[in-house]
Amino acid sequence: MTTAYADDLVAECRRNYGSGSLARPRTTVRGANPLCGDEIELDIDHDGERIVAIAHRTKGCAFTRGSASLLARCVTGMSVNGARELAATLRRDLVGSAVLPTELAALVSVRVYPARTRCALLPFEALASALAEA
Repeated sequence: MTTAYADDLVAECRRNYGSGSLARPRTTVRGANPLCGDEIELDIDHDGERIVAIAHRTKGCAFTRGSASLLARCVTGMSVNGARELAATLRRDLVGSAVLPTELAALVSVRVYPARTRCALLPFEALASALAEA
């Protein structure tokens, strides 16, 4: 790979799935990476068992924006426990050499640029924080 922004990650940024706000979120959480200035505000609507809807307002690099789009696309309709597990899996496996879950494979390019790991994890850390008490 010759660039930080692999084609599949750039495509995910352009999709920008889930961008915007929810009318009545059950939870809103903010996250920031002060080292690079990335920010996310995440709205989540869940019924205690399943994530009904998710929306984000994200400012930052392609790693953060692509990750936020992947998150919104992957966790909508997922169980709350499943979403927690997905966030934990990404935190654990993104820095190693384990195979990432298929739905998050676009983030593998982050491994070439370890300093960007925090950027890709920011949306998932916000999700984990929001679901900690769900």
